[in-house]
Amino acid sequence: MSRPVYLKMIREEVNSAKSGAIFVPADFYHITDPIQVSVCLQRISRSGQLQRIMHGLYIKPGENPPILSEIAQAIARSRGWTVVPSGAAAMYEAGLTTISPDNWTYISDGMYNEYKCNGMNIIFRHTDRKSEITDISYGTAVCIQAIRAIGNGKVTNSNIRILAKKIQLSDKIKIFYGTQKITAWIKKYLKSIMNMASKNASPLSSAKRKKYENEK
Repeated sequence: MSRPVYLKMIREEVNSAKSGAIFVPADFYHITDPIQVSVCLQRISRSGQLQRIMHGLYIKPGENPPILSEIAQAIARSRGWTVVPSGAAAMYEAGLTTISPDNWTYISDGMYNEYKCNGMNIIFRHTDRKSEITDISYGTAVCIQAIRAIGNGKVTNSNIRILAKKIQLSDKIKIFYGTQKITAWIKKYLKSIMNMASKNASPLSSAKRKKYENEK
């Protein structure tokens, strides 16, 4: 296919996205090679359909500007990293506080790096505790980092109720019966959170219950 065809295909994907959507070149590698994608994105940005917000990141202009966490996830996506907010950022994303952090710090299975966007810092820190961020859902990974941020012995019943709305019960088998190596005191709180989530969840169908027991 020729470049005009690639350009048209990329334009169509951009047009179908909501305003405020963030794109990275890797989002279009299924269409053509990186060099062609880069050229097409430059042409689309010159036309005003996309706005370049930093090297390798483009936003579709509109009424819904991206939040910093979306930008962080886009950066991670462009580099093939798995990232999860940590510290104050994890507590904010988990709903434990309404105060947005000044700097968004993420733990990552990638390299250490720092980016500045809209006057704020996005910091990626490499972690060796990969079992806390990979092979489990994003919601559960956020809960784990929020628990770590609160600290051992400081997690309250109110915290547990809030985190029970974020955690994914589908991760229960991996965490308690699988190979996930998670710090013992964090696992203790995860058990309480998942028990709370189980009480609030809709009953499993007989087929799903049988599948769960077989996997367990």
